[in-house]
Amino acid sequence: MGQNQRPPHDIVGQEIKAYLPTGPDQKIIERCMEESRKIFADHPVNKRRIAAGKKPATHIWLWSSGKRPDIPLFYNQWGLSGGMISAVDLLNGIARYAGMEIIKVPGATGFLDTDYDAKARYAIEALTHVDFLYLHVEAPDEAGHMGNLAEKILAIERVDDMLGKIMTEFNGRIAVLPDHPTPVRIKTHTASPVPFAIRGICTDTCTSFSEKQAEKGCFGLINGTELLPLLFSVNEPE
Repeated sequence: MGQNQRPPHDIVGQEIKAYLPTGPDQKIIERCMEESRKIFADHPVNKRRIAAGKKPATHIWLWSSGKRPDIPLFYNQWGLSGGMISAVDLLNGIARYAGMEIIKVPGATGFLDTDYDAKARYAIEALTHVDFLYLHVEAPDEAGHMGNLAEKILAIERVDDMLGKIMTEFNGRIAVLPDHPTPVRIKTHTASPVPFAIRGICTDTCTSFSEKQAEKGCFGLINGTELLPLLFSVNEPE
């Protein structure tokens, strides 16, 4: 497929000409993208969106290709059964390769309007039969890509409320963290360290969940590959 491609959410608000597909399949990819315009123009979904005052989808964007990743089965690596709740295909695909249960939640959209209450209910139910659950919410990331501070704050508040509902029903260990920053100022991902909190391992002097407070936390700065061993550890870290 195309080469030297950047994710579309990295170029929001920019001219797309410099980011169109390149490489040996360039012509056929561009033709597919152009043909999709004709299909989308008269599509019933777009007609409903326009009637509702929403922007229509104009065409597909083919920007990357890949191979099946070599991922060990979650159970074989950790001796635990695993589940995934996410409305994002990428996350569900990774979980499927890892042999985790894909838990579908009605109303989960992968966008700002996702059903947080439904995710909480399904998470509580899932934790009755899986040892580990990955609960993913895309809304804060989407708000970051939009550069919308108010929506990002609202999404984080809704995540907080969702976690509160789960914690009233589940007494086990819980880790809370983003997978990456998406600052509203630049509307794309950065590689900065992310804060994380784990209930049930250690107590420190942090008073809130933020990057600045996390710098004072008992876990210190760790690599991402160290998180699950820490989460699944029995004893408190020294």
